[in-house]
Amino acid sequence: WSRPGQWTAIFWTYAIGTTWVGITFLVGGWKHGKGLIDPETPFMDVVREDIAPVMRMSTVGELLVFVAAALLCWNVAILFCRTYCSCLCLGGLSQDKAGISSETKKSQPKKSSKSK
Repeated sequence: WSRPGQWTAIFWTYAIGTTWVGITFLVGGWKHGKGLIDPETPFMDVVREDIAPVMRMSTVGELLVFVAAALLCWNVAILFCRTYCSCLCLGGLSQDKAGISSETKKSQPKKSSKSK
């Protein structure tokens, strides 16, 4: 890998985002259940007061997961371009880079085109 620190950053961004979403959903579920215990409280009041802030907080974790996925795609695209696009954009590998010198190519016997 060209920069191992990038892969570590992607891992931790995924881990923090996923943990953040999990914790906020646990807290939101607990608050929602606690709000529904009282039958006098209207359902929409419970949603507005207890769940909406937690859902907004979970969006931060989802954004972290999105950023990690975007960084991962970007790094994979860079690795792909370094590996394959350099061959395509520069007209392919030259014979010297491929390990075939002109002397080796001349000394190879030609194959016969005779059919049996």
